[in-house]
Amino acid sequence: MHHRRDELDGLRAVAVLLVIVFHASNQQFVGGWIGVDIFFVLSGFLITGILTTEFERSGTISFGTFYLKRILRLAPALIVLLAVSLLAGLLLGSRDRWSDHIGAILASLFYVMNWVRAFQLPYEGHVSHVWSLAIEEQFYIVWPAILWLSLRLGGRRTAVIVAISLIASIVTWRIYLVAQGAPFNRTYNGFDTRADALFIGCLLGLGIALPYQLRRLWFVPVFVLAAISICARLEAPWVNIIGFDIIAACAAWIILALNESSPFKSLLMTKPMVFLGTISYGMYLWHAFFTSVMLGKGVKTEYVLLAILPLTIGFASASYYLLEKPFLNLKDKLGSDRSGLPAQLLPG
Repeated sequence: MHHRRDELDGLRAVAVLLVIVFHASNQQFVGGWIGVDIFFVLSGFLITGILTTEFERSGTISFGTFYLKRILRLAPALIVLLAVSLLAGLLLGSRDRWSDHIGAILASLFYVMNWVRAFQLPYEGHVSHVWSLAIEEQFYIVWPAILWLSLRLGGRRTAVIVAISLIASIVTWRIYLVAQGAPFNRTYNGFDTRADALFIGCLLGLGIALPYQLRRLWFVPVFVLAAISICARLEAPWVNIIGFDIIAACAAWIILALNESSPFKSLLMTKPMVFLGTISYGMYLWHAFFTSVMLGKGVKTEYVLLAILPLTIGFASASYYLLEKPFLNLKDKLGSDRSGLPAQLLPG
C-alpha cells in the first residue's frame, strides 16, 4: 500500500492554485508562476526518495517498471486533453493555423513543448502549458540512471555531490546565457536552465535535513514565497539569475518543515486542500486549456477568473475518478513503492 502524506497533497493544491490564478488573470497576478517551481521540487524529492529506497532495499533500480508506472500515471489524462485541444483548434481556429495545432499536439505528446517555447516556434496552441511536464519527463529520462550510478559508486553521499554539481552547473550555464543576451524564453523553458529546482528536490529525497530550529521557522519560507508571488514579475532579471533557486530553496525548506507540527501544516491537511492536491494533475492540465480558449475568444479577465475554478475542478475530478484512478490501480499492481512517500507524482 502507498502511504500518502496529506500535507504534500495540500502543498500541491497551493502550487496549482497559484498557477491557475496566474494564467486566468492573464498574468496580472504577477508571481503565480512560482507554483511550477514548487511542483519541480516536489517531483525531484518524491522520485529520488522512491528510487533511492528501492536501490537500498534491492541493490538495483527497475527502470522498466519505473517508466511504465510514469506512463500509466501521466499519459492517459494528457492524451485526452490533447484530443480535446486538437478538436478545439480545428473547430475554433482558422484553417491556416491547423498545422500549428497539430504541431502543438505532437510537441506535447513527445514532451518537447519546452523547447518549442524556448526557441519560439509557432507550435503552442492551447497546450503551451505542458512545457513544464516536458521538463519533468526529460528529468525522468536522465536522473534515474545518474542516481543509480551514483549510488553504486558511493551511496547517498556521492549522489548528493552529483546533485549539487548539477545544480551549480545549471545555475552557471543560465547566468552565462543571460550574460550573452539569450532571450528570456530560452532560459525559462530550457531543461538545461530550469532543472536545478528538480535537483534541489533530489537533495531532499537523498536525506538532506535541516536543524530542528530551522524546521520550526516554517513561516520564513512561506513569507518569502508569498512576497515573491505578490511582487515578482517573471521577466525580472534577478529571477533569471538566482530567483528560481531562491524559490526552490524555500519550497524545499517548507517540505522539510512539514515534518513538524504547525498551523501551516494543519491548513494543508484540511480536506479541501488535500482533495485539490489529489486532483491537481488534472487541474493543471485543464485550467490552462480553458483559460487559453476563453482569453483567445475575448472573454474578459474577470469572467475568466470567475469561471475557471469550478470548470477546472469539475473536469479534473472527472479526469481523476473516471480516467486516472483506474490507471493508478493498474500501476499499483506492478508493485508498491515502499518508500513511505506518496507514489502519485504530479508534474507542474
